[in-house]
Amino acid sequence: MKSGRCSPFAVRMCMTGAARILVALVLVLAGWVPVQGGWAASLESVLMPGKVIQGHAKVEGQCNKCHVRFNRAGQDALCGTCHKDVARDVAQKQGYHGRIPGEKLCRECHTEHKGRDAQAVVLDEKQFDHRQTDYLLKGKHAETECRQCHRAGSKYSSAQTKCVACHKKDDEHKGKLGVKCADCHTETNWKEARFDHDQTRFKLEDRHAKVECKDCHKDNAYKNTPMACVSCHRKDDKHKTRYGEKCQSCHNAKAWNQVLFDHDTATKYVLRGKHRQTRCDSCHGGNLYRDKLQTSCVACHRKDDKHKNSLGEKCNDCHVERDWNEARFEHGRSRFP
Repeated sequence: MKSGRCSPFAVRMCMTGAARILVALVLVLAGWVPVQGGWAASLESVLMPGKVIQGHAKVEGQCNKCHVRFNRAGQDALCGTCHKDVARDVAQKQGYHGRIPGEKLCRECHTEHKGRDAQAVVLDEKQFDHRQTDYLLKGKHAETECRQCHRAGSKYSSAQTKCVACHKKDDEHKGKLGVKCADCHTETNWKEARFDHDQTRFKLEDRHAKVECKDCHKDNAYKNTPMACVSCHRKDDKHKTRYGEKCQSCHNAKAWNQVLFDHDTATKYVLRGKHRQTRCDSCHGGNLYRDKLQTSCVACHRKDDKHKNSLGEKCNDCHVERDWNEARFEHGRSRFP
C-alpha cells in the first residue's frame, strides 16, 4: 500500500474512465465479480463514474432507474418516469422542453455523475431564448434578471406566470380588484394603466373624467360603488335634498352650476320677464317643488298689492312680468270714460 499501488478492493477508488472498464472486465474474467443474479449490481457499482447530484442521491446505485444496458437512447423513457412534468411538456409540445427542435436526448443537455454539488443542467442565462417557453418576455420583463422570477432552490419551470406571484407587494388595490392585473397594467410601465371606465356601467364624461379614482372609490372599494349623485355630492347639495336625489334632472357633469332644467317645457308655467331671473326658492319654499304651486299672482305678490285687493286678483290685467311698476290699464275700457 505504501508503494502507491492499489489493492483489488481499493480499485474503485483509484481507477477512473477506461481503466475502470478494463479492471471490471479483468475482475469478471478472474471471477472476482459474478455478473449473474444479485451480484450484477456489483459490476455496475464498479463502473459508476462518480457520485450523482443531490437530487438523484436516493437512487444512487440503482443504475436501472436511469440506464438501460447497451441502449443509451432508452434512457429518455426512464427519465420521464420520474420527471413526469417534463415528459408531459414533451408529449404536448409545450413549455421549454416541448419546444426543443429535433429529437434531442436528455443526456445531450443534462450531465450526471459529477458529484453531489454539481449542476445537472448548465444554463447560459445570457444566451437563453425565453421565447421557447410559455412566457414571452415583453417590456420591463425583458430587462429583468432571471433570479428575480426564478427563485434559488426551485426549478426554472416552476416559476409562476401570474402577476401577483411577483407583484403582490406592488398592488395598491390590496387584492380588491382581483388578480387580473393585465386588464389595466402593461409590462412597459406598471403605473400606466389602460383601464377604460367607459366599459363599466358608469361612463366618465366631462368633469368626471378628470377626477382621481380615490375620490369616488374610497378605501380602494371598486366593486358595487354607488352611482347616485348624492353618493359623492351630498355636501354640495344647496337644496338640502328638498328637490330629491335625481340631480341629473337639472345638473350636468360639465359644470355643477350649469342647470339643465327648462321651466317652460317641464312645467305648465312659462317664465317670462322678471320671473325668469327669479331664484327657485323664491317661489318654491320648503318642499313645495314637488307639490303643485298656485300660479295666481297673489300667491306670491299679495304683499306687493298696493290696492289691498280692492281691484281683485287678476293682476295681469294691468301688470306685466317685465316690470311690476309698468301698468297697462286703459281707463277707456271702464264704465267711466
